[in-house]
Amino acid sequence: MKPIIIGVYSILYTPTRRNYIGQSQDVYGRWDWHKYMLSQGKHHSPKLQRAWDKYGSEKFLFVMLEECELDHLDDLEQFWIDKTYAYEKGYNCQPIAGSARGYKLNEDQKIKAVENLRRLAADPDQRKIRSENAKRQHAEGNFGRKTWSENSEKRQTEKLRETYLNNPSLRYRFCNQTKEIVAKRILMRRMSLEKE
Repeated sequence: MKPIIIGVYSILYTPTRRNYIGQSQDVYGRWDWHKYMLSQGKHHSPKLQRAWDKYGSEKFLFVMLEECELDHLDDLEQFWIDKTYAYEKGYNCQPIAGSARGYKLNEDQKIKAVENLRRLAADPDQRKIRSENAKRQHAEGNFGRKTWSENSEKRQTEKLRETYLNNPSLRYRFCNQTKEIVAKRILMRRMSLEKE
């Protein structure tokens, strides 16, 4: 599991060094969100979305710029937006850093949101559209993906065995790594027993 890191990050288009600067309380989770939204064609930055669609995901790099405390996120994001010209020459759509963190809906806004969701759920046309969209997205998500079969694990094991048997350098490196790991575990066990 990835650690939760608070900080400022960049999505960098490597050939030209143009970038998008962002902030998050969970940088790795935010990167996953960006990748998902970009792959769906629904990212909030149209400039970044156009570049992603045109050049492909392999041309982009996710870079951790700086870890910080929660109170300093807006200031650091603004610093990096200004330093890298992420608004003028990059993919940021807003010149000023900020987030919706800490924003609370008032009671009227909550009631309106709930009523809107109930109205959409009660409309048969909307339900049909959402159902068809869900079916389509599910089908697209599984398209071309190989599913597991009883023989899959056997075939994978056989491939690995053949690879190591046919390549002595890999076999040698694997054996040495295994020996080191086992030696470290034995040493750790001895140390823990001595402490007790």
